[in-house]
Amino acid sequence: MLPTIAAELDYGALEVKDGGDAQAAWFEAADPACDPLRREALEEALRAYCARDTWAMVAVARALAVSADGTRPCWVG
Repeated sequence: MLPTIAAELDYGALEVKDGGDAQAAWFEAADPACDPLRREALEEALRAYCARDTWAMVAVARALAVSADGTRPCWVG
């Protein structure tokens, strides 16, 4: 649904592209044997994914937020 609502929020260019990738990245970073530079890269990738995912949820909520009378709530903007 997201590509039809907010195509600019595509995950394709991110290292972490979905929830499964996020879980794998977190487990890798949490491993005590993970190299500190790799852990830092994983942290940055997870932050980028989480930021994008949060904005995606906002975009979907705004697109779907229409009251019964057809008007949008004030928080939609």
